[in-house]
Amino acid sequence: MYGEALRVAQKHAPHLVDQINENYSRGSSVAAQSGQEILNSAKIWEEQREYGKAIDRYMEITEQHFQNKEQLEEIWNNAFNLAMNFAKDKLNEYVPILGNRLFSIQKFESAAEIFESVLMYDKAIDAYLEVKKWDRAMECAQQVRPMDMQQVFVQKIQERKKQSYIASNKISKIVEGGDLSGLELLAQDGRWEECLKIAEKQDPTVLNKFLAQFARQYIGQG
Repeated sequence: MYGEALRVAQKHAPHLVDQINENYSRGSSVAAQSGQEILNSAKIWEEQREYGKAIDRYMEITEQHFQNKEQLEEIWNNAFNLAMNFAKDKLNEYVPILGNRLFSIQKFESAAEIFESVLMYDKAIDAYLEVKKWDRAMECAQQVRPMDMQQVFVQKIQERKKQSYIASNKISKIVEGGDLSGLELLAQDGRWEECLKIAEKQDPTVLNKFLAQFARQYIGQG
């Protein structure tokens, strides 16, 4: 009912739009509104520069209203951007809700950026790790205090990065990152040519260690 009233008012009686939308935005009719109806109402508030009301309406939209994850991401990011620009005093209220919603629909990078904006670094790191944004995750970890907690996050990122490289058979990247345990993994896999080629670029003691292992295995096999 109100949706049709809003449409008619916008076209023929613009001076009534605010009052109709006010009624449309509260009361018993809200629960029965479709996602598109809520979205239209929110956009009207935004056009009228009633940003607080627009944000509240955008926040009402959930996965029950739209199946399209890209559309949900756009709506929730818009709510966040409006809050950043016009309702910073409520960011700490909005961000956990929006960030968790984006995380739940696997829009991890958007979730991470939202969490990071209010210094929720633990949540931001988890989201960045889901999309293998190692550098962004590490940047967040470097902001964490106290230092012992920072180290916990750094180790978590390094371990997730290592496991990702192992899973994708990019073990050489582990060594390139300064973790020589990657050479042990190559040796265990019998990938000696790759192992020794990378070892040649390290300290001579590292190369000698793996040459010795190679020799022992070769002699043992012989």
